[in-house]
Amino acid sequence: MTLDELERLLHEGKKEKVCLLDIRGETAFRHGCIPGARLFDGSSADAVHTGASGLAPDLLYVVYCTY
Repeated sequence: MTLDELERLLHEGKKEKVCLLDIRGETAFRHGCIPGARLFDGSSADAVHTGASGLAPDLLYVVYCTY
């Protein structure tokens, strides 16, 4: 997904169906994140598996990091 596509989704009234997941780590997240993003632990496969079990199946998840 490109940034343009994400912006279009967010501005077309579909904001409630999109969840932004920031996997950069707590320090970077606290320094600044995309408004509305949730901090998501992406530090290991186990952390992702544990975190993913709590995600609602009816949302579009957009994961972003520093890279």
